[in-house]
Amino acid sequence: MVNPPASPADSQHTFDTPDTREFLGYWNSLPKFGLIPSRRDFDPAEVKHLLPKIVIHQVISAEMVKVRLAGTEVVFGYGRDITGENYLDFVAPERRAQAFRSIELLHTQPCGMKVRLIKTRRSGVAFLNETVALPMRNDAGVANLVYYVSADVFTPHLTDATTDHLERIGVDHRAFIDIGAGIPDFPC
Repeated sequence: MVNPPASPADSQHTFDTPDTREFLGYWNSLPKFGLIPSRRDFDPAEVKHLLPKIVIHQVISAEMVKVRLAGTEVVFGYGRDITGENYLDFVAPERRAQAFRSIELLHTQPCGMKVRLIKTRRSGVAFLNETVALPMRNDAGVANLVYYVSADVFTPHLTDATTDHLERIGVDHRAFIDIGAGIPDFPC
C-alpha cells in the first residue's frame, strides 16, 4: 500500500472507498510536468492490487473517448470487455456533451474528479460506485489520457453478470479535485 505525504488534493474530499483514496495518494506521489504526470512514471507494480479496478481513457475528440484499458473488475461490471470502445456510447445522448466536457476539463484546467455513480443493470438492480479520475500525459507528453479507479461502495449479489449487463450509468454527485490549478466552473 502506497502512503505518500498528504497533499492539498487529499484533504479536500472524503472518500467512500480506500481504493480511490489510495489511488489519489499514489497519483499525487508521481513527478509532474505542468501539474500532470506522464504514464512513463506510472508503475503498475506500485498499485497492482488496484489494477482490476483501473480504466484508462484516451480523449480523442468531443465524440470519441476511447477506452484504452479496462481492468478485470470493470469488465465484470460491464458484463463484457469494453476495451477499444467509445466511453461516450455508455452515456445517455442528452448527457454526452456534459460528460465529455467534464473529462476534457481534467486536462485543460487541469484537475482531478471524484464521481459517485449509480450503475443500473438490465434487470433493474442498481449499485453505488465511487470513481476517481486523474489526468495523465501520453509518451509524447500530450495530456490526453485519464486514469480512473472505479470502486463499488455497495455491490448487490449478481447471479449472472454475463447476461445482466450494465445498462445505465447516472451521476449521483461530481466534485472536482484541485491539483494546483483550482476548481473549474462547471455544474456538478
